[in-house]
Amino acid sequence: MDVSFSNNKLDRLDADSTYTAGFSPSVVRAFRMRMQSFRASPDESALEALKSLDVQENGRPDRRLIRLDSETRLVVDFRDEGDRTVLQVVGIQNGKQTGRRAK
Repeated sequence: MDVSFSNNKLDRLDADSTYTAGFSPSVVRAFRMRMQSFRASPDESALEALKSLDVQENGRPDRRLIRLDSETRLVVDFRDEGDRTVLQVVGIQNGKQTGRRAK
């Protein structure tokens, strides 16, 4: 699956091993591990099948919350672009999640 970022801060967090964007080391490590999982995944359903990601819906049909740690979620959108799916990383959300578990 292809991955894109909604802003340069998230792109740099993925690419620059010394950059933390102000997040804790555990959140940065989990973020980078998720990026590897996203790139290795063939499609959205394969990600939702991974229980460890704790994928949750977030009110929009294409938006998901993915667990980074006990209180931090990665906000992502799925877009179909022809014959491929693109996962766009929208942001990192701290605090209590408001989503429902994806089916």
